[in-house]
Amino acid sequence: MLRLRTPNGHVLTLPPRRVSIGESAINEVPIAPGNGVAAVHFRLQPWVSGHFIEDAGSGLATLVNGKPVTWAPLKHGDIITAGELKLIFESEDGGPVPEFPPETTVPLNISAAMPPPPREEPARPPAWLPPEALLRPVPPLAQAAARKYASVKKHRPRRLLPRLLLLGAAAAAAWYFFHR
Repeated sequence: MLRLRTPNGHVLTLPPRRVSIGESAINEVPIAPGNGVAAVHFRLQPWVSGHFIEDAGSGLATLVNGKPVTWAPLKHGDIITAGELKLIFESEDGGPVPEFPPETTVPLNISAAMPPPPREEPARPPAWLPPEALLRPVPPLAQAAARKYASVKKHRPRRLLPRLLLLGAAAAAAWYFFHR
């Protein structure tokens, strides 16, 4: 059984399907306002070898073990940070439940003198993962519209010039008939 745990001890068991997490009520896991979390902040997706996390493109960072990610596989004990929200990812076969690490603060004068950490290349999905697994789900209304559009017969565009010439000839004939 896969689950998420907060520092306060709240536990959320993850269903065997895609789960979105954020402040909006449309999420499967809505988060209370005031945690610095976007409306839809990140998604957790089950896969053959476990779960992976996908940033929802909110513009706010999603971190796994302190590193920003757009996509990353999760393993037992990974710490997910979204805004001020921290969660530990737990799996049933992962062994003892990890504890949240104590908060460490760096004095301001030291952090100002330290160079920024080197940028790491974002984690890429494994080669065996089909591309459609990373696509955003299409809402049912959009699916219905796409089916309707695909079923409409394509008509040959009608030529405008012959119609204009015919209309012009009819107008000239009418003018000639009434003005003679």
